[in-house]
Amino acid sequence: MSYPNGCYSHAPNLRVRPVEEMKSCVVFRPSPPKLFMLNLNAWLIFELCDGSSPHDVAQRYRKNVGSQMSDREAGRQLAIGIKNLHDQGLIELKVTD
Repeated sequence: MSYPNGCYSHAPNLRVRPVEEMKSCVVFRPSPPKLFMLNLNAWLIFELCDGSSPHDVAQRYRKNVGSQMSDREAGRQLAIGIKNLHDQGLIELKVTD
């Protein structure tokens, strides 16, 4: 699998509140305003997008979920999660040269 050059990070100005007793995380995006309730998988992916490269995010994700699913399924779940978080405006890929 090839990864783009750059890093994944949270979009600016988000308000993030873990709700551990509900095993979820609430994220408020101010522009345009919308509230999101992230499930455990989306929350994990969101937290891994901390300025790390796509390769590092993938390695750390696989390490976290490796006992629960195959490497192939982990890659599929990560790709879906990254796309959804990006499409919702919660994470950004900052491309470097």
